[in-house]
Amino acid sequence: MSQSDRRSKRSKTVKNIRGVEVVTIPLAEYVALLGAQKRQLADDTNLVSGFPRSPIERDPRLAAFIRERRGKMELSQIAAECRRIFGPGAPSRSSICRYFQRLRRGVGYAGGSTS
Repeated sequence: MSQSDRRSKRSKTVKNIRGVEVVTIPLAEYVALLGAQKRQLADDTNLVSGFPRSPIERDPRLAAFIRERRGKMELSQIAAECRRIFGPGAPSRSSICRYFQRLRRGVGYAGGSTS
């Protein structure tokens, strides 16, 4: 069996660890997935040119922090994490909700970087 055949087999390995299915993939595929995720975050930021409307859009670090949690946590949990990390000036639950609505509609600020 050649090395590429072993890699191919290894990339399809599914295991069950403590009731959670996990997949083992080669490092190169993992790096490619991370790159795709970063590109998606950048696409979310660079939607439409214009001026930033919200404090979230004016702070690229805060915007990236919130987008990384989108779909993974509830809004109240995201707001609590923001308060913990960014302090009392962190956005409210409703501000985060409005920011996500703007992302869904494709209305956002083209400036800033997600890296």
